[in-house]
Amino acid sequence: MFQTLKRLLSGGSNPPGWDAVASWADSAGHAFKRSRDGSGFVIESGVPAQGWRLEWGPSQRGYLPGQELRLRGDLKGGQDLQMMIVSRQLMESLEKQVFEQFTEGLQTRIDTETPEEMRWLVLYPKAPQIDSKLLKEAFGTVANSTGAIEQWLVGPLSSRLLEARGQWLAADDPLLLIALRGRLTLRTRMPEPDATRLRAIVGLFETALREGRRAVELWTTSAHASTQPSLFNSGGAPADSGLGDAGRGA
Repeated sequence: MFQTLKRLLSGGSNPPGWDAVASWADSAGHAFKRSRDGSGFVIESGVPAQGWRLEWGPSQRGYLPGQELRLRGDLKGGQDLQMMIVSRQLMESLEKQVFEQFTEGLQTRIDTETPEEMRWLVLYPKAPQIDSKLLKEAFGTVANSTGAIEQWLVGPLSSRLLEARGQWLAADDPLLLIALRGRLTLRTRMPEPDATRLRAIVGLFETALREGRRAVELWTTSAHASTQPSLFNSGGAPADSGLGDAGRGA
């Protein structure tokens, strides 16, 4: 209520659709504010344990034309862990773009201009063990540690993704979850703010962030344990932990 009153006193009305989003943010205890240039808005979680930041405004990625919704949160570790879950049609579109750049000899452009999520499609393996056929059909996954992303997808996150696909995420809706440098980011196209859809996306992100922190903790523990003498085989080589570390400099 205080935030709503503050906006009214500061003058200027919100564009259509913003008031419903602002009301939801206020009722949930989150902080809503316009971006400085007025082209979008920012919502910061009022729950310290969640610790996410939401932005709606002009897209920062060419594969999401128009306006996009972004959510970011701290994974509390896993600086070297790189994982991505992406809606199937978006994944196929990005793979096609990367392939065309390679075949046209644009290696320099791929190295310097192509975002990580596109480079990873050619750098990293896809997660081999996803139990749900529906999940495989709706989403693609890549990571520098197949073990970590499989842990990420176990349980609540898979259920949330299937729920999204069945209720509010159409087959051609682009959605991307990417873990990079200890931070989780969600990106999706949203031409106009929609409070109902926004709440659903926040719910998905909160589950992904919570489960991502759990996967990071398990991955960090396993990676540390794999360096201990007790896990070395008789030949002196480290035992295979199933945790890759390719592309640490990406």
